[in-house]
Amino acid sequence: MRFVEEFDVTASPSEALAFIADFANLQQWDSSVTQVEYDSDQSFGVGAKYQVTLMFAGREQRMEYRVMQYVAGEFAELRGENDSSVAVDRVTVKAKGDGARVTYEADIRLSGWVAWLDPILALVFAPTVKRAVRSMRRHLSA
Repeated sequence: MRFVEEFDVTASPSEALAFIADFANLQQWDSSVTQVEYDSDQSFGVGAKYQVTLMFAGREQRMEYRVMQYVAGEFAELRGENDSSVAVDRVTVKAKGDGARVTYEADIRLSGWVAWLDPILALVFAPTVKRAVRSMRRHLSA
């Protein structure tokens, strides 16, 4: 499943990327997330890890996310994994007027026997991505 959304915000590119890429903020913009554990002794950046609990298809899932790439004010990539899936979130920001244009990409791959459900679950997951993007836009344009 691959989802790509592009939207404009009034926040600067640096503010937008810092808010979205630091998954300590994840519950503020993704309503499917019920808990995020982050080692506050660890500084945000490449290598930072998050334990994320979320609801997906009616089931609680736990995923470990790690910041794989981070270029302040420009780009971030986070990778999440559990026994049945791998998710890669990419965020690109560019200056646009007094704010920023954000491109958010979520690439989710299921493994094992559930992989054949990919096309069906994409239909289920699409509204979750749309809600998250609306929430990101609202937080970054307040």
